[in-house]
Amino acid sequence: MPEDAAIVPISRTVGQTRLVDEVIHTFTHSIKRPWVLPGISPTHKRVAVPLVVVVEFRNGKIQNERI
Repeated sequence: MPEDAAIVPISRTVGQTRLVDEVIHTFTHSIKRPWVLPGISPTHKRVAVPLVVVVEFRNGKIQNERI
């Protein structure tokens, strides 16, 4: 993770079996980040990526998480 990586929350929706977060993932592209910028060498530019995180629960435990 880049040293300045941060998650900025935008909104959270909570249901009985699901939680949905909307966030902005910000960082300076100082290292390779293939899951965010595949095939792009570090540019040393500031990046902001909107993400949606869906967490599902079953029997009070996390069943899965999708980003």
